[in-house]
Amino acid sequence: GISEFLSPSVGGFAGRFKERWQDFHVHEVDSAGVELHLSELITPGMVAAEIKQASLERREAREALGPEFQFEVGVGDELNDVLGKQAASELLKFLQKQGPPTKTEVAPPSDAPQGEAAGKEAAPGYIDFDGANIGDGSKETRKLA
Repeated sequence: GISEFLSPSVGGFAGRFKERWQDFHVHEVDSAGVELHLSELITPGMVAAEIKQASLERREAREALGPEFQFEVGVGDELNDVLGKQAASELLKFLQKQGPPTKTEVAPPSDAPQGEAAGKEAAPGYIDFDGANIGDGSKETRKLA
């Protein structure tokens, strides 16, 4: 709390602190002098919906990866031009190792062989959360995600 005052002889004042979002109206002015107004209020639910959609799109894209994955027509040639043949080939091999996580990728047994010792080089780990766990975007459901 406050223990000292700049001018102890000046009496205090009563009032209420601003506490609601409606108490804080900000009007920005752009470089042309035009006053800008808030036209969209972004709610936790809207953010949650965007996160869910992004998670779904990532999962769908990952479903297309795996041993059978090939670049779309023309993309391989473009990558060869930009990255070089060796880097493009390494990228293709990397993407062919990827895919949806399996139960063994999520929680491998402690005695399971690892990497090349198992006869197959393991794909790098991939971490994502399930967008369904975000729920309505409330603080409590965000904590659980």
